[in-house]
Amino acid sequence: MRKIFASNAVKEFLDDADNKTRKKIGFVLMYLSDDKNPLTEPYVKHISTGKYNDLYELRTKASGNMARILFTLSDGDIVLLYGFYKHDKKDNLRAFEKAHKNLNCDSKTIIDIQICS
Repeated sequence: MRKIFASNAVKEFLDDADNKTRKKIGFVLMYLSDDKNPLTEPYVKHISTGKYNDLYELRTKASGNMARILFTLSDGDIVLLYGFYKHDKKDNLRAFEKAHKNLNCDSKTIIDIQICS
């Protein structure tokens, strides 16, 4: 099983999300926590652009919104870095930059989260 950790930014994003979005993201995180399941589409897309090569994008659509959480892998575990709602292509670039900053943050701001079914 993969452990899942989250930055405070992702915790705040999840706290602010509506119930339907939170449940959908929870389902995808449960699926991804099983290391037998691949990190591939439709739930995950690897970001293969330059300095963001270490990032992956968790992808969901709920309540008419495209919710995204950018994450990285650390010793086989998932570290959620930044969550956002995608409205246009520019949102991705801003989010990539914020996630990249969180990637290099102090580990004290990363918390272990529990995924409940």
